[in-house]
Parts: sequence; C-alpha cells; structure tokens
Amino acid sequence: MEPLGQVTRLAVGGVAAVGLGAALTFLATGLTAATVVTVILVAVFVAAAVRFAVRRAGRTETPYW
Repeated sequence: MEPLGQVTRLAVGGVAAVGLGAALTFLATGLTAATVVTVILVAVFVAAAVRFAVRRAGRTETPYW
C-alpha cells in the first residue's frame, strides 16, 4: 500500500475515534441523542470529504483545494 494511503487511513481512523469519544462525552454530559447523532454524521461527512480531497489531489497535478 502506498504511504499516502496508510497516512490517510490512520488519520481518518484517528479522527473517527476522537469524534466517537467526543460524541459519547456529549451524551454523558446531558446532550440529547439527536445532538450526538448530528455530531457523528457531521464527523463522518468531514472525514469522507477530506479523504476524497486527498485522493483527488494525489490523482491530479493541481490540488483540489
């Protein structure tokens, strides 16, 4: 596997773990389940967008951003 792919997988996994921990902390501190679900969905969307941007930047000469 290429190094960029490994770094991307580690970064996405790390962000997901931190996001899940934050969401569980929010739930434990009294926020509603809807808020926690919204936070998780936003975190998943951001992780997918970053992964897409990194892959696209790797395929093209001009970066996506």
